[in-house]
Amino acid sequence: MRNLLILFLLVCIPATTSAINLGVVGKTYQFAERDALAEVEERAKQVDWSKQMANLKRGVVEFRPGVPELPRVIANRVRRVDPAYTLDVDVPDPRDPSRVLYPKGFSFNPFQYMTLPGCVVFVDPSDKKQLAWLKKSSFVKEATARILLTGGDVGQMEQMFARPFYFTDSILVERFDIMAVPSAACQKGTFLEIHEILP
Repeated sequence: MRNLLILFLLVCIPATTSAINLGVVGKTYQFAERDALAEVEERAKQVDWSKQMANLKRGVVEFRPGVPELPRVIANRVRRVDPAYTLDVDVPDPRDPSRVLYPKGFSFNPFQYMTLPGCVVFVDPSDKKQLAWLKKSSFVKEATARILLTGGDVGQMEQMFARPFYFTDSILVERFDIMAVPSAACQKGTFLEIHEILP
């Protein structure tokens, strides 16, 4: 009972604290370094931002991600391509490197597990004949079609057709086995059909 009374008094009686100013103890010094924010602001004032933005914009417009040059199609034809990939080395299990996850010789066809949402079109709109073909093509109207450029200007094409365009690269050209442009790669079951179209 006595312990409860002491506990009650401790909780109910407000504790008072006091602080004592001991004054300055030891020497104080001014900072030797300049204010970092002031340095950043000073440097930013020295930059010609309009020139920097113009260079950036020019870099975006002139950007070409290693786009391969491909010849123009000389005759209409349709080719069938097997997209299966066969491993030339053993692939170890990342969780247990002593165990082989996929052995050398294993063949993998991505179309057994996924479907292309639409055709993938490769075209060079810097060629007037290919640009004229593209204007008449049904691919431009298909929202699911991906149009990849091997030349020309992505920005101009997007303004002209009011749809997204992208640059291709050598990896996509090789994977889709594109030999000439314009070509359209469309999935047919577990194969790719490559339509080489005379513009």
